Amino acid sequence: MPMENKIALAKVMKKFPEVTFIWKYESNDTDNFAKGINNIHFSSWVPQTALLADSRLSAFFTHAGLGSINEVSYLGKPVLCPLFADQMRNAKMLVRKLLINGSIEVSKYELHDAKKIGEVLRKILFDDSYRVASENLARQLANQPMEC
Repeated sequence: MPMENKIALAKVMKKFPEVTFIWKYESNDTDNFAKGINNIHFSSWVPQTALLADSRLSAFFTHAGLGSINEVSYLGKPVLCPLFADQMRNAKMLVRKLLINGSIEVSKYELHDAKKIGEVLRKILFDDSYRVASENLARQLANQPMEC
């Protein structure tokens, strides 16, 4: 991810001090772009399924890999999907399944735009329709008939 995007994301996260952000990040240069931002916690490994299952998790920002999309769908969390390469199909599928109300697509070309990212983050964190749509999808997936 370009440094410009990392800086924009960190600036946006700083504007939500009441929200704790967990950022899976595999490099040691986090201090360069997130210095002094106390609500961002970096980790090179995150127990993603356990994190998604935690009731305290409000939303999930993902690159929309198929594994992440399956997990977030079954666990009923609102999701922000920046669109990258082959993950575009996965993100669009999730938006369609969640009837536009449980997921928000963000173009990778908008990740440097702190204002735009702030707007969509505020929507997904504080507009209950995203949570409700995500929980409805999880319920539908859990209630599928089983083959014997």
